[in-house]
Amino acid sequence: MSEKESERRERVVAVGDDNARKMLDWIRNRGGIAVWTSRIIGGPVDGVYCVPAKTEEGYDSPKPYWFAGDSPDFVVTDSSDVRFVQPREVGRFRVAIRKGSQGLAYKCTDVSTLKIRKAVEKAGGESWHEFDHSSQEAVIYSPDGGEMTLRDWEETIKTEKGR
Repeated sequence: MSEKESERRERVVAVGDDNARKMLDWIRNRGGIAVWTSRIIGGPVDGVYCVPAKTEEGYDSPKPYWFAGDSPDFVVTDSSDVRFVQPREVGRFRVAIRKGSQGLAYKCTDVSTLKIRKAVEKAGGESWHEFDHSSQEAVIYSPDGGEMTLRDWEETIKTEKGR
């Protein structure tokens, strides 16, 4: 595997138990995890998107969004190629929102965006944020403890169930 391929594969992360179960199912029953990246460089929809490689009917899954490429960047078929992290909430605060320029969406104000970025940076490393839409709050998460592969997570779950 090339260094670039290895670096891209490191971006495949199962966050939390529910996502881990879903991704294991995709590897076992849906042909793997198809990994797509945004084709809009530096745009608002920059990121990595993971979907099952096959539909439930067995066809190749369509691209997840209009801004994704015509085919997945790669497909992960081995659970040892997926990192697992358990999220831990490290902060939560209310954010101000405004209507987007087209009037069709709501966005954080510039001040709220800066506050979120600073909170994520302060949380360190691979921290991230999500929105709690019901309370209009930004929730800051950080990986809890060490990380492991999805295969190791599965073995840990089996061991805990056997106790």
